[in-house]
Amino acid sequence: MAWETPLGKSSRSFSTWKCKIDIVANLKICHLSSCHPPFDIRILKKECASLAKAGYAVDFVVPHESGQTIEGVRIRAISKPRNRIERFFLTSWRIYFEALKSGSTLYHFHDPDLIPVGLLLKISGKKVIYDVHEDVPKDILDKEYLPRIVRPVVAALAKLLEKVGAAAFDGIVTATPSISRKFPGKKTLLVQNFPMLSDFTSTSIFDFSQRPYIVAYVGIISEIRGIRQLIRAMELLPSEFGAKLVLAGSFESPRFESEMRSLPGWRHVDYRGWQSREQVVDLLEREARVGIVPFHPVANQVEAQPNKIFEYMAAGLPVVLSNFPVWQELLSSVSCGLAADPLDPAAIAREILWLFEHPNESMDMGSRGKKAVIKIYNWTNEAAKLVGFYGALTGKRIRSGREA
Repeated sequence: MAWETPLGKSSRSFSTWKCKIDIVANLKICHLSSCHPPFDIRILKKECASLAKAGYAVDFVVPHESGQTIEGVRIRAISKPRNRIERFFLTSWRIYFEALKSGSTLYHFHDPDLIPVGLLLKISGKKVIYDVHEDVPKDILDKEYLPRIVRPVVAALAKLLEKVGAAAFDGIVTATPSISRKFPGKKTLLVQNFPMLSDFTSTSIFDFSQRPYIVAYVGIISEIRGIRQLIRAMELLPSEFGAKLVLAGSFESPRFESEMRSLPGWRHVDYRGWQSREQVVDLLEREARVGIVPFHPVANQVEAQPNKIFEYMAAGLPVVLSNFPVWQELLSSVSCGLAADPLDPAAIAREILWLFEHPNESMDMGSRGKKAVIKIYNWTNEAAKLVGFYGALTGKRIRSGREA
């Protein structure tokens, strides 16, 4: 039986997850990451916490100052790497040995540089899941810290390593449909990074007429995420709106931050830096009129599904997105926003201006987006898939936190 995904049908069958169910007491699982923060939303707040609520004993091995337990998940801290070289060559070994100490049955890792660790765990007789957040070979092609001449070589090696891992590991979890298509269908599960409904508690949309003219961008602030063109677009908006661009996130580098601050349009920017979840939700639900994702059309972004899109929708905001086909399909199916050429500041400004000048239509778009998240694009649906996948791999099926 094929299942529906929000962005189309999948030909993969849930029958591939069927197995004989044996009750296993006190089953222990361990998540691993070398480069994500310990409180990463997808890893800790969504996946690990959901599995803990379902009845699994969950450890998370990750670089951090100290060990602690959060939402039923035990963080097993290892020392933080001082640079990328140390992360690649020392942190991976630290994670491997700490993972073995956990005495887990199943290991679930989240970074491509941990593929060798996953292979060692397989040799040790453990069940292993590789969680693929990005299209790694394409992502490498955009890494500014790598010389351009070596990027294709590194990308090819990463592709080969993923192919070896995919053949060896027990399961693959992917964040987008386009990534899923790269891996064997019989062992791959699509778990999309949709918002947690509990983060967005407002049942109604705060009246747009009571809001300032704010465009919100949340997340990493970098060149390929279209921030330069977005700041230039703010300069083109009519002055009578007094529009502001609120940037809630961290700059990719001090150099890029300095460049952006030197632009004439920076006077229209309210840079708030890193924000807590509560601060982000308050910005989206009570201040902003528009949520924007102006990513550039680079290889790893044209089929991406940034969580920020669905968080804007969950908050009841109309969105302005890059005119990528997969994003335009979303806009067409939900009617929750507008598309613009992310390389053209004037095109971005036109779409923002239209939403400013049509508050009633904007609120309708926001309402449709919010309803779509409540019905389809939410973590509750994805968590159920993940828990079912674990049940098939471990022989322990959980329903509503109880064994079945």
